[in-house]
Amino acid sequence: MINKNKKSLVYPALFMLVLSTVLTFLLAMLNEHTKSLVAKNAEFELKKKILYIFSIENDGTQKDVDNKFTKNIKKTDKKYNNKPIFKYEKEGKKAYAVSVQGSGLWGPIEAYVALSQDYNTILGLDFIRQSETPGLGGRIEESFYKEQYRNIRLKDIDKKVDSISGATMTSLSVVKLVSGDLAKFIKTMGENN
Repeated sequence: MINKNKKSLVYPALFMLVLSTVLTFLLAMLNEHTKSLVAKNAEFELKKKILYIFSIENDGTQKDVDNKFTKNIKKTDKKYNNKPIFKYEKEGKKAYAVSVQGSGLWGPIEAYVALSQDYNTILGLDFIRQSETPGLGGRIEESFYKEQYRNIRLKDIDKKVDSISGATMTSLSVVKLVSGDLAKFIKTMGENN
């Protein structure tokens, strides 16, 4: 009886080991096969977000986004938060898109903020990554919230940005990360110029 019991435990364990190995191999192959497509999609999403924060209209198609981005936006040689700084120039005026990062209620939040040439006015904001609660803090990704950051003086953020009901901590975290990280950026740029 003991011998039969050992055989009955060995077969399922061996089956699970083989199945796990095969599935892991297939997932690894799928991951490797789609890596370039994932990177291309991430680049496309970043371009759309950069165009949005600079208020550059596009129809959302790959072709239009690529054309408008190439025509209007330049990636600078400088980085901040290990992310590229983008420059937009129109009628002799420059603006910059800068990565800001900080902690939200449930995890890191990363966004790009467009700043005027004098670094005093936020022209727009869009989120690259956040893990806040959907329907509550996750609402920071909605237009009504992001539009509060359009053409607002940096010094007025605390007074003019409304919190999201039920997500006050997330809203305050965004204000803090935008104003705090931009203050560090401005200080860094002042030291480097």
